[in-house]
Amino acid sequence: MLPSGLIGSITYNFDWLANYDEYSQSNGIVNFAATGGNPQISSNIESVTIPKPIPWLDEESAAGSIFSDITGDGASLQELNQFTQISSSSSKDFATDFINWVGGSKSSIISDRIDIIASYHIALGTLHSNYSRLMEDFSQIGLSDTWLKDYVNSILTSPEYLGKFNSVPYLVGSYGSANIENFDLNRINFVRRCFKNKFGVEPSSAQAFQGSRRMLFFWQSFEQDYWEIQGIIPLDMQLKDSPPRRDTVEPSNYGAGECAVDFVYNLARELPFENG
Repeated sequence: MLPSGLIGSITYNFDWLANYDEYSQSNGIVNFAATGGNPQISSNIESVTIPKPIPWLDEESAAGSIFSDITGDGASLQELNQFTQISSSSSKDFATDFINWVGGSKSSIISDRIDIIASYHIALGTLHSNYSRLMEDFSQIGLSDTWLKDYVNSILTSPEYLGKFNSVPYLVGSYGSANIENFDLNRINFVRRCFKNKFGVEPSSAQAFQGSRRMLFFWQSFEQDYWEIQGIIPLDMQLKDSPPRRDTVEPSNYGAGECAVDFVYNLARELPFENG
């Protein structure tokens, strides 16, 4: 501010994600200037040089690209300096150091992207086959308050899943259908498959039983007097269901059923369960 009360200068501060291909000239230089006012005036020009990405020659360039792919954000100067320290250290476990470096990011989207990858892997037993499919699935993040459960349901009802495992078995149903569908065995088998997909080993009998019970406790929030939870055989005549799927209910109407979707969701996010 000048003694006359007029503004002498204005300083602009903003975050900018550098992109060599989109913004720079052939020599890598980007010129910045601000314009505005009436009459219109222009600021001085500031020039910034963007290093050409050459990952096979420049480790920091590769680190920034990988960091952006994983986190959806650009690496800060501090984070790149941390990577330089990792790459130049004598540590024999570079992979772990690299994972810890990325995991230390303050980007809010990284945990969401990990949840997408984990859900896909738990449901199908494989990772995404290509980068474009992964990016397509990342686009589901934040579409609704229940976006991750919606995504899980889309995987469990996808042609890829149906071609590999057939449809999700009926995990709950009426007592009248119990002589046709073994709901407890269906839940245990579903738990075993998801557990092995995630950890690469079969669960113990106790772990499989716990997973089955977890689904029952979850279903209790929809149906308090469900017969399997209480262990009491209904005396009145119950209409047979399954099909239709008993746990495809409002408001979500998940085709794979609430129980399956919730189980994969919690296994992906590794949320604790108060009942053990």
